[in-house]
Amino acid sequence: VVLGDIQELFDTRIAPGHLAAFDNNCNKDVVEGFKVYPTAYRSYFNYSHPIIRKLGIPPLTCGFNAGVYVTNVCAWVNAHVTKQLEYWTRLNQKELLYGLDPASGVTQPPMLLMSDFLQFCG
Repeated sequence: VVLGDIQELFDTRIAPGHLAAFDNNCNKDVVEGFKVYPTAYRSYFNYSHPIIRKLGIPPLTCGFNAGVYVTNVCAWVNAHVTKQLEYWTRLNQKELLYGLDPASGVTQPPMLLMSDFLQFCG
């Protein structure tokens, strides 16, 4: 559910070498008195798993809402992002890198792992 104006995100110019633009404002924990999804990576990933630790992503890294973003579809396809997301999803089914609970997000964690290719605004 989007509760605000996404015009700023829509108007964001995606820089060369980036595939998408997200808002990663970690101060958006509470919206109108309701708790929303956590934003720190530690809320999503199993940091006791060696694969997650090897990635070197600090647990307090600010995440983003993988449900609201703007993407350069051509760059996304050329970078084989869908295959990479499928890889992380399949690996998670075997290794439980981020769990299988729909409440904690099934698509959010693999998108967070793609953050090296993304551009943030906000």
